[in-house]
Amino acid sequence: MDKFKIIVIGTLLFCGLTQVCCYQFEPSGSSVSNEEYQRLMELRPFAVQLMQQFGNITQTDLDLRLDNRLPNQQDLLCLADMAQLMSGLSSRSYWALRMIDSWGSIPSGILYGNFFDMGNYDECIKTYKAITDSHSIRGKYCFAKISFRATLKIAVCFPSSCSAELMDTFIGQIANRLLNVTITKNIVDEATCSTAEKEPFDAVTILIIVILSVLAAAMILATLCDYFICRDQKRKGK
Repeated sequence: MDKFKIIVIGTLLFCGLTQVCCYQFEPSGSSVSNEEYQRLMELRPFAVQLMQQFGNITQTDLDLRLDNRLPNQQDLLCLADMAQLMSGLSSRSYWALRMIDSWGSIPSGILYGNFFDMGNYDECIKTYKAITDSHSIRGKYCFAKISFRATLKIAVCFPSSCSAELMDTFIGQIANRLLNVTITKNIVDEATCSTAEKEPFDAVTILIIVILSVLAAAMILATLCDYFICRDQKRKGK
């Protein structure tokens, strides 16, 4: 009888926790304004239209508007890689289609509290196109924040040569072209980005690795010494 009570109580507790998890992400408001709803419906096909429009945009369409500075060498390299991407999309090249295909889309269930679309991480960072012997285009996976009633976080994929600042410029101009809306800066945070290329260790990390390696080697030597030398001495003592 006691076991039966425990099972019943456990089942009720599990059902209660499940119900709380289901409702905790629901929006606090009971209704959505007409303006918010219209904006949501405009954003819904954004990813599909974006893929179509990428191939129709030329390099001259992407004005490089950077705050209070001139474009540097890395910015120009990003523009050149974006031109290659657009050319690849126009010719339906597999690598270019993969880069755009890995993008996230406007998530389903926004009114229920789902504000994320992860896209396809592996497809993005594994995108590779050799341009010259010394340069290649690789995918860079990031999250873009689009402000709605809440902040939507959608995965985007750009050439790894592009900084978050330039991604803001590209996404903002394309959004203005497609939706006739102005998206503010700081859409993409560089801290959310990752590539397949491993970043070199800094001095602190290298120092920690060396110290831990020395300690591990000392422990192994001490263990071997205790096992072989000290044990033999104990046997001789007997």
